[in-house]
Amino acid sequence: MERKEGTFQGAGGLELYWQSWRPEDTPRATLAVIHGFGEHSGRYLNVVSPFVTQGYEIYGFELRGHGRSPGQRGHIDSWNEYREDVKAFLQLLSKKEPTRPVFLWGHSMGALIALDYLLHDPVGIRGAIISGAPLDPVGVAKPFLVLIARVLSRVWPRFSLPLGLDTQALSRDPKVVKAYEADPLVHGKTTVRWGTEILRPIERVKA
Repeated sequence: MERKEGTFQGAGGLELYWQSWRPEDTPRATLAVIHGFGEHSGRYLNVVSPFVTQGYEIYGFELRGHGRSPGQRGHIDSWNEYREDVKAFLQLLSKKEPTRPVFLWGHSMGALIALDYLLHDPVGIRGAIISGAPLDPVGVAKPFLVLIARVLSRVWPRFSLPLGLDTQALSRDPKVVKAYEADPLVHGKTTVRWGTEILRPIERVKA
């Protein structure tokens, strides 16, 4: 297995981190991974190993404000930044692997980003794997919290607060939970602007 890493320019010229894993033989296809909220591409090695063994090349990038990519943790000015970042990421893959079919895989918030992207610009994507899409947010989408977030988003969009993720719900395996909690690249913070921006793609995708 050959591993590579680098950066590419996302929306607004922000340098975003990517890494890839390639089998020894010519890959059958490319799987482009979009990770979930608060995590990073390195948390998907349980997916990387079996897919690479089966002859697939895996590319993953780290969303702005996540992992090794710059930006305030858990903040976006607009949801369109995620969409444009994915577009730039796929353009990177088309340059590196111009003849190979590309499949998009999004998990959790990455699944929402993938679904929203596919509704806008599915050109060049052979297929998609969607897992754990957060289409019915629980707790954080209470009406009074949404109202407060929308007011604060106008006057203090970068106001940051813990999202309140239940790490014990990530897995029934205590070792997986412990590894997540000990990962220095994981975070649980979000901003009020992010909180209001994520509601729009949820409505679009559900519609």
